[in-house]
Amino acid sequence: MPAIYDCLMRRMFVGLALIGLVGPSCIVLTDFDFHEVTGAGGSAQGGQGGQGGQGGGCLDGQCQPVPLDDGAAGEEYKHIAVQDGLVYWTVVSPIEHQLRSIGTDGSDPSFVAAFLQEPDFVDVTEGTAVVSSFTGHWVQVVNLRTLRIVENVAELAGVVGVAIEGDVFVWHRQEVDGIVRREIVGPTSSSDLAVDQHMGFGIAMDGGYTYWSTLGNGTDIPGTISGTNAPAMRTVLAANEYKAAGIDVDATHVYWIDGKARIRRVTRQAPHTIEELFAGFPNGEKGLHQLVRVDDTHVYATILPDQDPMESGVLRVDKTTGEATFVVRDPDVHGLADDDTTIYYTTRSNPPRLWKLAK
Repeated sequence: MPAIYDCLMRRMFVGLALIGLVGPSCIVLTDFDFHEVTGAGGSAQGGQGGQGGQGGGCLDGQCQPVPLDDGAAGEEYKHIAVQDGLVYWTVVSPIEHQLRSIGTDGSDPSFVAAFLQEPDFVDVTEGTAVVSSFTGHWVQVVNLRTLRIVENVAELAGVVGVAIEGDVFVWHRQEVDGIVRREIVGPTSSSDLAVDQHMGFGIAMDGGYTYWSTLGNGTDIPGTISGTNAPAMRTVLAANEYKAAGIDVDATHVYWIDGKARIRRVTRQAPHTIEELFAGFPNGEKGLHQLVRVDDTHVYATILPDQDPMESGVLRVDKTTGEATFVVRDPDVHGLADDDTTIYYTTRSNPPRLWKLAK
């Protein structure tokens, strides 16, 4: 049966799926608003579809979202980066921890690198990937042409976020010293951009500038958003923030999500004006490891489950109006990346999966 007709036929079973009688493999967006929460721009709404409450229509014969890769039992799919038509993601495995890649069209799934300890965050530029390991206390640089680990920055207890732009990569860690460091791929050259950044988490690079967030401790040490283009020249863009977590940047703003799932932004240029795009959820606290990605029109954020698992998944927020919509509802969502046309995310269920969803 042609895929588009198969998809349409499976739409007939959505009503049954909603009451748990069947679980259609074609995941569709219905007109049934099964849950609603209030945010800065109104409500975050979505239609319940098939697996995990994920929702999307059928596009070119494929029902959204589309699974790109399924992991093996016991594996965990973590963080993602996208570059030149390839998706890269980190894998924790009982056999061998890895960095893997696959074409954005699902072609050519490949092994990229193996690690002795669990990998976490990954970022990619042309020809190079940089990977961090919180438990392994390292940042490693992978040559994507030779598939060799060409650099290992060791003894980095508590290292979290990494980012790369050109031949420069940056990282920071959650230890007491809170170092944010800039490194050059190849020659041994590094410099501390800042220290004493308590409980660092997100980090991003753009146009030679590095931006990062700190969680603080939620009480006497506030979270912050900072940036710099030179060592020891830190500028605080936003102070007294509550557990600032994942961040991303566009040409004019730095965006972040905090521990209450509020999505905020601050102008990169002075005066640093702060604006709240999404006011969070009635349940309040939503965890510390949430991520954001931005494009020209929207912010995408992973929302972790709290008291209500229906308030979890991938949230899309309009950068102009603040209107918020869940484009994916799944409490297992973990990693997040995007390109011009597509959102990519991982789920940690058994088996884990790498997904894509057309914007």
